[in-house]
Amino acid sequence: MSVTQDATSGQRSHRTQTIRLATELFMVARRPYEDPPLRHDLGPMNVLCHHCRALHWNAERTVESTRSSTPQFGTCCNHGKVNLPAPPAPPQVLHNLLQGSDAQCTEFRTNIRAYNMALAFTSLGVKSSLDVNQGFGGSAWCKQVTTPDS
Repeated sequence: MSVTQDATSGQRSHRTQTIRLATELFMVARRPYEDPPLRHDLGPMNVLCHHCRALHWNAERTVESTRSSTPQFGTCCNHGKVNLPAPPAPPQVLHNLLQGSDAQCTEFRTNIRAYNMALAFTSLGVKSSLDVNQGFGGSAWCKQVTTPDS
């Protein structure tokens, strides 16, 4: 097979995929109208688990506690069977940025998601594995993403 034939078959494959996608979209447009699903509102998430103080919706209580004045939940701490230690306090600089009221603190809180996304991959490590390249042909890369402490 020549390079020209290979390019032509690639173009044909792309054209076939494009036609199939256009046909599927056309068929979606021809379906009869369906009302959108009704909104499912569970109300406020304001019921505390008395074991771990996790917030829940009232509808999440276990069947056994529906008539009880003290709601029970099985999805957070499994009725007090799982007990996680409290997270450590943030560094003082971060605490000041989160709690402060000056312009720098306000700007930090406004853009905190952008900062988090920008810094999310700064502490990743990669373990390379050459076991994949055992034969002839093109190289393959196998990477395992790790954190510095793993």
